Amino acid sequence: SQSRSALAMRIARISSAGVTVFFGSSNRRCTSSETVMLFALRSNTTASSNTAIGRYAMEQNVTGESNTAVGREALSFNDSGSENTAIGYGAMVASDTGSFNTAVGRGAMFNTSAGNNNTAVGWMAMQQTTTGSANTALGRHALNVNTTGSSNVAIGVGALDTATIASFNTA
Repeated sequence: SQSRSALAMRIARISSAGVTVFFGSSNRRCTSSETVMLFALRSNTTASSNTAIGRYAMEQNVTGESNTAVGREALSFNDSGSENTAIGYGAMVASDTGSFNTAVGRGAMFNTSAGNNNTAVGWMAMQQTTTGSANTALGRHALNVNTTGSSNVAIGVGALDTATIASFNTA
């Protein structure tokens, strides 16, 4: 029979074929062949059905359910938003209460705090959107400076990248 601490060490560090995955917290410097999931779902209390992979992924989630966060700081400040998917470094990092959003790409929907039903795919797509809802942005910097505009469709690099509060546009 293994001791409880030995079992905990096996769970905390799993190695295979030269790749090491750590679960938990550590101040250890990592090498390029290591994956770290530090502080993921750190504040989770009553929420369920969440997946968080990456340093600080969904760190502040308390009651939000059925979210997926993959990447450093993805959905980091989510508190009660549900049914969100954030993939990429800093994707939906500021989301607090927004629900039914999809953000794929570094910094996609970075500042979205309460927007709902948005889709952003591309590097910094919808980066400045705070409360805008029902927007679709596909491409690098698409709908980048939108803050509160809703029901916009922006396809292509920089599409609608000067629209800040406009709604019901297609480009």
